[in-house]
Amino acid sequence: MSKTRRLFFAFWPSEAQQASWGKMAEKLLPSGMGRLVRPENLHVTLLFAGNVSQDQTQCLEQLAATIRAEPFTLRLDHFGHWRRPQVWWWGASAHPQSLLDVVQSLRDGASRCGVVVDQRPYQSHLTLARKVKQMPEQPVIEAVEWLVEGFALMESVTSSEGVHYKIQKRWPFKGKG
Repeated sequence: MSKTRRLFFAFWPSEAQQASWGKMAEKLLPSGMGRLVRPENLHVTLLFAGNVSQDQTQCLEQLAATIRAEPFTLRLDHFGHWRRPQVWWWGASAHPQSLLDVVQSLRDGASRCGVVVDQRPYQSHLTLARKVKQMPEQPVIEAVEWLVEGFALMESVTSSEGVHYKIQKRWPFKGKG
C-alpha cells in the first residue's frame, strides 16, 4: 500500500505576520479558555485535501500550477467561534472575488484528482485557538489588510512536539492573462 500524506492548500503569512498575530491572540484570549495555535502554524486554509496518495499529490500540484489570479488584499476584520470543533478564529467578513475564484478552482480540480471536497460555504479564517468552548469577549481591534500574492501546498506532520506544517510547494499569483 502506498504512503499517504495529509495535505492542504493555504495562504501562508510571513514569519513576522505569524509572530504578530500570535502575540495578538495571546493578549486577547483569556487565560484558561483554550489552547493557542503556535504562531508558526497560523495560516488561512483554502482547501483541505486530507490524506492523499502520491498520484493525487501530483494531480494537486498540476492543478495548482493552472490557478490564475491577481494579488489581492484580504481584510482580517472580525473574530468568530465554531462551537462543535471548539475553534476561535480571526477572519474576513467580506471575501474578494479573486479569493472565491481560487477556492472554487481548487475545489473543482481537487474533485477531479479524487479528493473529497468540503462543499460548505467558504469562510476564510486563521484558527487562533482550539478547545475554546465559548466565544471570548473581544475588544475592538483595527482590521489588518494582508496583501496575498500566492498560495502554498502544505503538509500537516504530527510529531511528539505536536502538529507542524511544512511547505511543499508555493505558487505566486501571476494574473489572469
